Formats: sequence, C-alpha cells, structure tokens
Amino acid sequence: MVSIENPSGRAEARAGVLSLEDRLPRPEITLPLIVGLFLGLLKILHSLPHPWVSGAAKPDDMARLAQARDFLNGQGWFDLLQTRLDPPDGVWMHWSRLVDAPIAGLLWLGEATGAGEALALFVWPLLLMLAFFVVIARVACALFGPRGTFFAVFVTMFFESTLQAFAPGRIDHHNVQILLSAMLLLALMRLADGARAGVAAGLAAALMIGVGIESLPLVAAGAAMAAGLWLWNADRYAAGTRAFGASFALSTAVVFLVSVPGARYALAQCDSISLAHLVSAVLGGVGIALIVRLVPSRSPAWTRAGALGLLGVVCGGVAATFFSHCLGDPMDFLDPRLREIWLDNVSEAQSAITALRHDPAKALIHILPMAVFAMVFGVAMRTVPREARANWVLLALFAAVAVAVCLAQVRFFQFAHLFCIPAAAWLMSTVHRAILERGVSPRRVIMLAAVPIVTSPWLGVLPKMAFMPADPAAATAAAIARDHGAIEDAAVRECQSSADRAALAALAPGIVAAPIFFGSTVLGLSTLPVLSGPYHRAQRAILDTYAIFSGPPPESLGILRRRGIDYVVICLSSANRLVDGDRYPDSLTAALERGAPPDWLERVPGGSGSFLRIYRLRRSAG
Repeated sequence: MVSIENPSGRAEARAGVLSLEDRLPRPEITLPLIVGLFLGLLKILHSLPHPWVSGAAKPDDMARLAQARDFLNGQGWFDLLQTRLDPPDGVWMHWSRLVDAPIAGLLWLGEATGAGEALALFVWPLLLMLAFFVVIARVACALFGPRGTFFAVFVTMFFESTLQAFAPGRIDHHNVQILLSAMLLLALMRLADGARAGVAAGLAAALMIGVGIESLPLVAAGAAMAAGLWLWNADRYAAGTRAFGASFALSTAVVFLVSVPGARYALAQCDSISLAHLVSAVLGGVGIALIVRLVPSRSPAWTRAGALGLLGVVCGGVAATFFSHCLGDPMDFLDPRLREIWLDNVSEAQSAITALRHDPAKALIHILPMAVFAMVFGVAMRTVPREARANWVLLALFAAVAVAVCLAQVRFFQFAHLFCIPAAAWLMSTVHRAILERGVSPRRVIMLAAVPIVTSPWLGVLPKMAFMPADPAAATAAAIARDHGAIEDAAVRECQSSADRAALAALAPGIVAAPIFFGSTVLGLSTLPVLSGPYHRAQRAILDTYAIFSGPPPESLGILRRRGIDYVVICLSSANRLVDGDRYPDSLTAALERGAPPDWLERVPGGSGSFLRIYRLRRSAG
C-alpha cells in the first residue's frame, strides 16, 4: 500500500499493493489465495520436518488421526466405534465421517507417494485456510465493496487466535466449523441476490450441524436472521429466504442420512446430529419456506411476524415436548465427579468469568477484540450507507451470539474473533480512504498502522504485560523447574517426538493406562488400546483413569488388574496433566515422578530422554 503526497496536499495511490488488485483476475478470489498460500507455506516451513515439532498436537488432533486411520483401514462409514478406547467395549465417537473422509483420502495419497501421514497433516489445514481467506475476503467485499478484499486479507493475518486453528497438524473439526461459519455469514449477506445464496446458506448450516454440534447456536441464529430479513424487507429477500428454508431442511436430512446408521435413527442424542436436530431443522426449514411462499410479500408486517412467531412456538413446543433433554447444557448428563476432576480443569471449556478470574491476561486477549468490535460497529452504523446496514447488523448479531456462548465456554472465542476481521478491515479501509482524500499526516499514518493491532488479539500484549509477575526471572526459574527443563520442542515436551512414537510402537500388544489427555496421544502414535481419553462418552473409563493416577499404589493396582491393563505410561513434562505429585503426594503419579515405582511395575526403556515413562505390569503383580 503506497501513498505519496502531491503538491495539492492530497495523497494519490501509486503502483503498490492495492493497485495489484486491478491486475488480478477475480481479485476477491486470487488475492486471498495468493496471500493465504504464502502464509500457509511459511507455517509449513516453520513446522518442518513434522507439523507437531513446533506445536504439540492437541488431543482432538491425535484422536482424529486415529479415527481417519481406522476408516482408511476398512472401518465402515457408519461405524464410529473407537475400539481402542475404553476396551473391550470401545467408545462410540460423536465425530463425523464428513471430516474423516478427506483426511483419510490424504493419508492414502501420502502412503501412495511415500510422504506418509505428514501429507494429510500439512495439506488439509492448508486447504481449509486458503478457503477461509477467500470467504473472509468476500465477506468484507459484501460489507463495504471491492476495497474489502485487500484489507480483509491483511487484517486476517493478525488474528492468530483464529488462524491457529489452521496451523499444520490441526486436523480436528474446529477449523472446518470456523470456515462453515464464515460461509454461512457470507451467504446470508448475499441473501438478497436470490435463491442461490439461500441454497448456499442452508447447506452451510446443515453441514455445521453434521460436523459438530457445538456450532448449533450460530446455526439457530442464522435461521432466525434469514427469517428476519424477509420480515424486514419481504420483496427483496423472499426468494433467498424461501430457498434457505428448503435448502436447510433438505440438506440436514441428507447430512443425517449419511451420518447416522439406521439402528440409531430413533436416538435423540444431544452431542451429535440425531433425530432431535433433524426434526427441528426440517420443521423450521420447511416452515420458513412455506410461510414465505404462502404469505404475500405485500401483507402487513404484523401478519408476517405473526406467522413466523407461530412457527417459533410450534418448533419450541415440539422441542420442549420430545427433546427437552437437549435444550439445556449438553453436558448435564455427566457424572458430577467428572466435572470436578476433569471438565472444570479444561481451560477451553471454562466460562469467560472463570477464565478471567484464573488467568486475567489470557482472558483479556480474547475479550478485548470483541470490545473494540462493539465500538467499530457503533461508528459504522452512523457512517455507512443505509443499504449496507443490514449486513452490519448480521455481522453484529453473529458476534453477539458467539460472545454469549463464550460466557459458557471460552473456546468459542475462535468463532467470535472471525466476526471481528471484516469490521477491522472496514476500519482500516476507512482510515486509508481518509489519507487519500485529506492528505498524509503523522496522526493518520499512526492510526492506519495501529488498526490491525488495536482490533486484533495482538492488543492482548498490554494486559499480558500488566499481569506480568513482579519478578519475571523467578517465575521463569519456577516454570523451568516445574517442567523439568526449558523444552523448546513442543513435541518433546508433550512426549510426541519420533523417539516417543518409536518407543510406543515397539511395545508388545497390550492395554495402556495413561493420564486422561495423554490417552489421545497413545491413540495417535500407536496401535495400542488405551483406557481413556478426554471424551465425555468415556465417563466410566475417565473415572477409573483418574483413580489410578491419583490414588495410592495398592488401590491403583486393584483397578489396573480389574481393567486388564498391561502398561502404565506417563509424560512427566506434559502441561496437560490433571494429576501431579505435588497435589497428590501419596499417589501412584508421585511415585512415578520420583522414579520410585512400586515393585509390581517394571520400567520399559525408550522415549525422549526421561520425560516419557513406560512401565509394564509384572505378571506376578497382585
């Protein structure tokens, strides 16, 4: 972006970054693809030779890798039983084959070309990130015109909290959900264009439900917004809203049929697409389509509002009558002990209030961009043309819903931040336009440079500095002592290195007991079954795992023998441990940390240094 002050005191755009758009075919597509590819390649180079060297794999990434491998190795499309989790019964996973399938295809391609699993771990997140760059650039274009392309692409690179979902190795479904959320927003912004946008919005909403049920609040908000647009301007939005309703109902039915086996059609589960979601989506989608079709566009607004209100009452009544168990917290069915020992200790599952109390600097990094968004929205609504305000309202409503969900679980800030990107791009474009129209001044240049920082999570540097310990050197020394050394390699820190993989692969067949979060690593790095992982459908196994590692060795041995466990595995340097020896000084974990295991365990050599500890139960144990 190059601006040169001319003798008149104004600034003119010279041959620079912005003028590049005029030379590109379809700049709203090609420019974000070029920039996204460049950023993606930088992330890949930073992650070589393996995507989990610079950033340890999350438990969901490891479990997704295991699930995709199972599908590639012949497990049925509808068979989501993870037999290596909580053996011998296994755990029926709540994830979708819609995500497993492309990853499995890339795994097959990697095996065929000799690239191995790294091909899938690098390529899949890159493809999703390229699509996200394109969609978010087109959202900005729909919001304030062609100038949005460049500024949206530029500002997106400052939202690392959202882009982190597209980092190499991130193969869980959160990146897919973020992309689909952006696509739903874009389609609704273009609903006035006709039926094609409505079909796209309905398809995106249905896929969001199929891929993961956590985005259901955004889907419900999208359906309400589509109906609201028709209520506000029936002539303009009739075709698009009618197409959305029909598409949403039909697409959800198709996603249900390709996701749920026939034997489970009658199950109204709350944590994955099921009969409850199918009935609600079909009833709501068909109802919207019929109302738009049957109620004339020129009828009074109260007539249209009454029809939509009646539909809302019918949908709410059906849900309350037949699926009331899904209207509250989807985790209400959890054993209360699980909340105390597991879920309440998962940082991303905490409420925003809890996160703010426990880690104010990190919480403010999430919260501040939303506060800035609210101010930008207020300015925009006073300055943008009237015809553009509907899209701004859509953007703000999605952001408000995302923030409301964040009050319950902070993990949703990844979704909330994506709605900040178009607003930040508009603000930067507005400042740039002021420079072109009014001339260059130090104040305007500083404002232009500050916009991407002030509007993005980078602003969180300030609260992080504010809450910095008074004695950073002492805090660092304590952290190093706690983590058994300053480990720069994240894969080594979380016991996911090639040496750790080799150590696990060398073990004879047997069942592993590992700390809850490390269970996913065992699934992803080996072919061994593991007692539990951080998945709510494995409640009994999680409770047993917690009792093994937090209880005294004699009690642990009883559970290990009852469960038929062959190996006990622990990663001493992991940051994802719910049990440590300091909190449980008489536990099995404390004994393993001291290097003094009970006599019924024998050490198996291998792993990265002393961090990965593998023990075999002696046959005479017990």
